[in-house]
Amino acid sequence: MNNDPNVKEIDLIELFFKILKRWRFVIGLAVLCALILGGGKAAAGFAQLNDADYMAEQTEKVEKEQREYDALKGLYETQLSNINQEIDVQNQYLSKSLYMSIDPYNEYQEVLSYYVSTDYKILPGMDYQNLNSMTSILLAYSQAADSDSVYERVASQLAEPVDAGFLQELVSINRDNGNGMLTIIVVGADEHIPSLLIREIQKNIEDSREKVRRTIGEHEITEVTHSTYYGVDTALIDKVQKYNETSSRLQDAAVKRRNELKALTAPTGSVPSRGSVMKNAIKYAVLGGVLGVFLTCGWICMNFIMGDRIPNERDLKRLYGIPVLGRYHHEKKNGIDRRIEQMEGIDASCCNENTAYAIAAANIANAAESGKSTMLVGSMAEEQLKDVYKRLLQSGDLSEEKFVLGGDMLSNPEVIRKLKETDAVVIAENLNTSKGTSFAKAVDMLKRQDKKILGIVEIS
Repeated sequence: MNNDPNVKEIDLIELFFKILKRWRFVIGLAVLCALILGGGKAAAGFAQLNDADYMAEQTEKVEKEQREYDALKGLYETQLSNINQEIDVQNQYLSKSLYMSIDPYNEYQEVLSYYVSTDYKILPGMDYQNLNSMTSILLAYSQAADSDSVYERVASQLAEPVDAGFLQELVSINRDNGNGMLTIIVVGADEHIPSLLIREIQKNIEDSREKVRRTIGEHEITEVTHSTYYGVDTALIDKVQKYNETSSRLQDAAVKRRNELKALTAPTGSVPSRGSVMKNAIKYAVLGGVLGVFLTCGWICMNFIMGDRIPNERDLKRLYGIPVLGRYHHEKKNGIDRRIEQMEGIDASCCNENTAYAIAAANIANAAESGKSTMLVGSMAEEQLKDVYKRLLQSGDLSEEKFVLGGDMLSNPEVIRKLKETDAVVIAENLNTSKGTSFAKAVDMLKRQDKKILGIVEIS
């Protein structure tokens, strides 16, 4: 806490009540700002409603924005639907595929090899050679081995239904036309399904032997090898890796499209109407009202901080050691103003003229030394100071011989001359009109002349 009179301290409670007391000014300026902003917005809006060219332009703009939004939204939704369908296909395939369920590092493989021989011979030195039917024969047997009837018969032997296409994935057929070799490889998680497939393939090849010989040509087909083993399937490893990459890519694409759809905002623009104009006007009116309140409160705060006012009771005691002997406050008749005064702590005694002056006179009489003279001084208007002096005498506690009327020491030299004949002074100030700097100068002058200041009587 600073006791230097030249340094101002801000009492936030006093500032708060200062703003409350100006509630009419605050509300009035808020209403004015609301009318200016809201009314101006409404006037501009209704003027636009009457402009046919402007309305046509706005209508076209809103419709264009809506069309662009609908087209982009439809595109994203279609793309997301297609991606989800691909993901579903991938998931269904993975759940049903026998081949994808195999451990590629421990795969059961069953290999069946056939050798086909014909009576074809190359005729040396001849331009015309006999037709070599080896390619056609191997193709016919490979078709017999890969026949739908094979997969249907095997599927009927399994405990759970399996689509023929998933059985076909387990079979690979290689033809070596130059050497007459037909190699059939069947894989699985274990020997159960591959052995069934091999057995049915062997049956189909045997059943088709006579037909192939009759329709294509004479030949001999002999089973060369039939072996089983567990091994590593590098093709399956690559396929699983590609499946995972595709699945990850689809999931990322789906997330991206969902985020784009979520971030896509519908156009907020609309064709101006009376309702929208009024809505904007109300919004700007509210904004203007709030702005008016802030501007008014800011002005009051600046005026409070920069204003030249008499210190409050606490600061009078702290800065100058001067007590408040009495205070008369003109009571506000308005209910709101009176309620604010009660909140501020202004009691009824301060608002009753006779009581307020009687209390002030009694305090002056008690503070004055017996037989010593006291002068009433102050910077308020001369007539008002005389009225204060008169009302203090009417209380009966003070006499004209010992309590004399002075005046404004800063503007009346006669008052300064009278100070020589006075032992003490009482300062009377109007809190609404008196200046803090004048009060400080008066106090400084009295202290330099070594005059005792009994206290201050405040009028507001």
